[in-house]
Order: sequence, then structure tokens, then C-alpha cells
Amino acid sequence: MYRKKFLSAKELEELLMNPSSDEDEELNLNLDAALHTNIIILPPKNDAVSDNEDIDDNEQLLEDRNEFPNELAGEVELECMFDDLNSQNPEINEPEVHVSPNKPNSASTSQNVASTSKKELACLPYKLPKWSKSHRVEFSKKPTDVSSENIRAIYDKIGNFNPLEMLELFLDSDIINFIVDHTNAYANIDKNNPTFKTDGNEIRKFIGIMYFSGLHTVPQLDLYWSNQQVFGCDLIKNTMSRDRFRKIKCYLHVCDNSKIDPRDKFAKVSLLNNMLNERFMQFGVFCHHLSIDEQMIPYYGRHSAKMFIRGKPIRFGYKYWNLCSHDGYLFQFIPYGGASSENSSEFGLGENVVLRLLSKIDKPSQHTVTFDNFFTSHKLIYRLSKLGYFATGTVRENRTGKAVLTDPKQMKKKSRGSMDFAFDKENEIAAVRWNDNSIVTVLSNHLMDQPINQAKRFDRKQRKHINIPMPNAIRQYNVTMGGVDLFDNATSNYRIRIRGKKWYWPLLTNALDAALVNAWKMHCICKKFAKETSMSQLEFRTFVVDALLRSETNSEPVCQTEGSPNVVVRFDSMKHTVIKTEKRLRCRKCSSQTIFSCRKCNIPLHPKCFEEYHTKALSL
Repeated sequence: MYRKKFLSAKELEELLMNPSSDEDEELNLNLDAALHTNIIILPPKNDAVSDNEDIDDNEQLLEDRNEFPNELAGEVELECMFDDLNSQNPEINEPEVHVSPNKPNSASTSQNVASTSKKELACLPYKLPKWSKSHRVEFSKKPTDVSSENIRAIYDKIGNFNPLEMLELFLDSDIINFIVDHTNAYANIDKNNPTFKTDGNEIRKFIGIMYFSGLHTVPQLDLYWSNQQVFGCDLIKNTMSRDRFRKIKCYLHVCDNSKIDPRDKFAKVSLLNNMLNERFMQFGVFCHHLSIDEQMIPYYGRHSAKMFIRGKPIRFGYKYWNLCSHDGYLFQFIPYGGASSENSSEFGLGENVVLRLLSKIDKPSQHTVTFDNFFTSHKLIYRLSKLGYFATGTVRENRTGKAVLTDPKQMKKKSRGSMDFAFDKENEIAAVRWNDNSIVTVLSNHLMDQPINQAKRFDRKQRKHINIPMPNAIRQYNVTMGGVDLFDNATSNYRIRIRGKKWYWPLLTNALDAALVNAWKMHCICKKFAKETSMSQLEFRTFVVDALLRSETNSEPVCQTEGSPNVVVRFDSMKHTVIKTEKRLRCRKCSSQTIFSCRKCNIPLHPKCFEEYHTKALSL
């Protein structure tokens, strides 16, 4: 492609009549070899004035070079399109189609589109679809499900882990030490506290208090250390003092301020996010069905990356793009920094997000991915097909690739449950449209409308529930789409309630919550594989909090539940002593009466049962 602008039609006419007069030797050599030559009339500037405004936009100037208008309101541009094989310009790689702005009906637009050959269309990012209504079609490739083998390997490795050990798969010693190092480095900058120093054990207790705030919420942070029984908590008091907690919270850091990338809006937490993403993927993408969607993290302060989405449960906050399993395990997350984020110009925002998240998958043929109409387009499904991914998504009307389907307005007049189907033979993409409460359109490169399923709906006219036909692609979309919502719901159930004044504080607490939710999801996956009853999220979180706050503590815990003691506390071999009690109770080991108990576990035990109780392994 070669373009050159001219200030007047007279100048262009002289060149066309006598090409050798042009000083550009490259154009002089290639003009005769051009496959197509177009003259584009550029729109005039706002202050441009012309005495000759009667110009026919449909006039094809190249048909008769002797008929040129004397003057044009704006500039003109000469466009020459060459064959790649015959072009003498080595810098020409592929032809382009140029459309003059603000001139949708100009001769340049119609002429360029009409002159695009089949060879040029092959150079476009994807093949144009060829829609068919026939059902005698099928996909040449189908996904393979190896999730059971993946989960078996995971169970063999971590199936017997307790909840704290599950959490330490993600918040391991490397991340704890990472937080310790950057927190101490940040505190040393403050001249008022040159001697501040924390360690891994103290950071674990700090994180335990953070998690505790999701279980027991008070109006103000200081009330956890209140002497009033209504607010105060002895477990928190015995773990860490109020002033020490506030000091750690003030200096808590996960980055080096001297090495922050000014182009990264999330530089304060980017390193931590990257470390968590690596640990979330330590077992690979082990689930068969995946989903992609957005997550909102509540934030009401001032930051350029803060979003507002009307109609969402969380309207103000930071937006994350998440890749989750269909049951809510988070594999990858990407923060969204707004319109300034770098994206490929070939695709829109949603399409770029899908491609970035799926790039972490090593074996695309073993997974299916589902997303909603914010991300889906015919162009994206085609690209994913070429990369080996199996994708399904609802799609907006202007992104279907002009699928030959019943018009939504016409389908709305049909009975509930009516459907339509089209298949792109060129790219093997199916389009399914279904009439439910509203018109739903789905694109997929591995699902079709067959087999037809049944959906239960309430009929207002008949005042009863009825069954209506549902295409298979719609049904599979509904089954596999909710993974991110399940993860988001689990995060919001017991979200850390301690607030901070720094803009990145919600991102830090969300990272900690994500690690704990993933640990619980991993626990549920292992228990489900073993066909055992898993802990509820409340039980799991309580176990973790109790273990973090009681383990290796120098103080005596006084808030002990009546149930079995925490496994980590029972076998930590620290501060367990036999004491004499006032009441006679049944020994937890031999069930006979005793007046002795363990001081730390706060359970009745005979002195002879004491050692065996604290050393014999307990199966979860």
C-alpha cells in the first residue's frame, strides 16, 4: 500500500498525466504496476472555504483523467494498492482498505471495498464466515476431559492436609518473608521509628487477626481490645497488643518504593499479585470447565483505576478480571487500570482480556472456557479455535459475524422456547438463538443446539410451571458460567473488615481473602474426590484463624470453644501442662472422671492420658 497527499487536484492531475515529473522515484516506479489506484477526497478543515462545492461524491475520477474539478474544499490523497508478489517496494507486507473519515458514502469507500480481491481477504485477521442452516454438520475437534486424573494427582499429594496447611500452599514462607522484608524496609525510612522490626511469626498473627475480622466484626478497630465484654475479645488481646497491631498495619508493605514502575497503576501490589498467581497455578489448570468474568473490589476513595458500574452489587471499586473453574477456584486474576491499559489494537478490551488469561493454559484441548457477551465476538471465537481453545459465550447482536438467525424482534413474537440455529462452515462456529425471558444468542466452537433439553419455567397465563425446550449450548453455558460468581460470593461472605486509609489497602486484603478462599476450595475438591464431608467455609476459616492466633503463642488463650481443640494447637508441643480443676469431668481420652485438664487446650485429661492425647495423630 502506498499513499501520498496533495494540496490540490491540479497537482495530482499533473502527476497522473506525467508520472516522471514526481520527485518520488518509488511512486514513479510502482504506479504502472498498481493493481488498483484510488483517489480519496479528504474532508475539509473547519475553516476551509471553496468557491466550487458542487462535487459529486460518486464520481470516479480515474475513469477519465481529463475531467478534474478545478478546486477542492480539502486535500486529496492518492492510494495505490500493489500485489505482494509483484510489488517493487520491499516494505509492503499486506494490502489495506482505507475508508475516508466522515465520508461513509464516498467513492473511496465503495470503490475500496469493491476492489478487495479474494487474495486480500485471506490476509485479514480471520476468514469471513459462511453461514448454513443445515444440521448435517459437526465439529472436527472436541475437548477431552482429564480433570479426574488431575484431581487424583492433587489428592495423592495434599489430600490429608489440614486447613492451615492448605492455606500455606498459597501463603507460604516465601510470601511471608517477602512481606516481612518490605515492611521492615519501609519502616526504616521513617526516622521516628528506626528500630521497628517484625518477623514471620508476627506477620502470621497479624494476618490471623485480619481473617478474624471477617468472622467477628466490630464498628471500630480498637474495640477488639476493649474491656467491655460486648466488644472485647480475649483471643485478640492475648495474641497482640493494639498499638503493635496498628504499627504493623501502618508499615505493612509489599513493594520497594524506589523501584516502582510509574506506568503501572497497581505497582504497590503487583509483585504480590504475581506471586499469588504463580501459586494458584502450582497444580496447573486441573479443572475441565473454566469461566471468565469480572470481579469488583469495594473502594470509595480516590484513584484513577476506580470504576463505577451501574446496576452491580458493588458499584464503586477496583475491577479484576478472573479466570476460575466452574466451581469457583481462582486460577488467574488481572487488575484493570482503565482505558490507559495496554491492549492489542486488533481486538477490543474484552477480547484482549480473554486472550491474556487463557495464555497461561498449557493444554487448551483439555478445557472448555465460558464467558458472557462483554467478551464474546465471532472474531474472538475464531481466534480461540485457531489457538486450540474450546469456547462458548453469549454474544451481542452486532458481534455475531452476521449470523443468519431470526431477527430478535421477530423471534420475540414466537412462543417461549422457540430457537434458531446457524453454522459457520468456514470456521466451524455454531450460533444458537433462544427465546426465554429475553432473546439469548450464543456462539460456540464445540457446542450446538442438539440435543434439546428441557427447562422449567413459570407460565403466568396457565399459572403453573411448564417445561420448554432448551438448546444444549444454552444449557452448558448456564452450568459452566458461574465460577467467578461463586468465587466472588465466597470472598464477600467473610471479607476482611479492617479498613485502611491507603488506596491499595483493599487490594492487599482482597489478595489475602483470595488465598484463603482458594485454600477452602482446594479442601472441598479433595474431600469431594474422597467422597467425604467437607468443612463449611465458616468452619474452615475458624480453624485457620484459631491456628494462626494460638500457634506458638506465649500467652494463655482463655476463649476456648467446647468442641475438639484445633489440631495445630493440640500437636504444637508448646505450653501444654496438666493443671487441677474444681469440677470433675470426663477425660477426653478415656472418658472416665477426672479433676485434671490441659491448661492450653482447656479440656479434661488424666495425667496418664496427657502424653498420648498430644502425640497421637488425629485424622481429619
